[in-house]
Amino acid sequence: MAEPPSRDDDWVQEVVRRARASIGRGDKGELKGAKELAEAHGYRFRLRDDDVLVLHPQDWLDGDGVLQEDVDTSEALEIQLGDSGGAEEARDRNTEILEQVEEVVEDPDVFFNVEQFMEYCENHHGVAVDEVTRKQLETFLVDYYPRNVWASEEQEDALERSLEKLFELVDRTDVVEELSSL
Repeated sequence: MAEPPSRDDDWVQEVVRRARASIGRGDKGELKGAKELAEAHGYRFRLRDDDVLVLHPQDWLDGDGVLQEDVDTSEALEIQLGDSGGAEEARDRNTEILEQVEEVVEDPDVFFNVEQFMEYCENHHGVAVDEVTRKQLETFLVDYYPRNVWASEEQEDALERSLEKLFELVDRTDVVEELSSL
């Protein structure tokens, strides 16, 4: 597959616009148009119950429609449709924090986990990592990470250490103390 799509790609923005319109107005025509546009670009469109749009390459599914295990998750996008403003602000703040993380973290597994957590916070809650709640963190650890990240064993082993480093960096010692209890 060529270059993975970006949220800034015109066709992705149009899919998001149509998906939001289908949710807001119950317009089945917009929903069908969003699915067709995604398919025309080689992507499968899925709208989850929590109003998250998932776009992933069509070739991730085998002939029976079952998700293959060996896929490159960087080729997929998850976009929270229910919150159009918070995610952008969170993304801007997280970009600043990620630059700080790059300066102090040398371990690629730690950096990978920090990026995954930031993406989760932006897409699913429209919050920056320094504003995350205990419940949001717990959902990430218990539900999202095991189901969506497909981390290597080394990355999984580094998860708690990754989040500790991140929360220490953003001065959220309250969260660092709670990590071991989650």
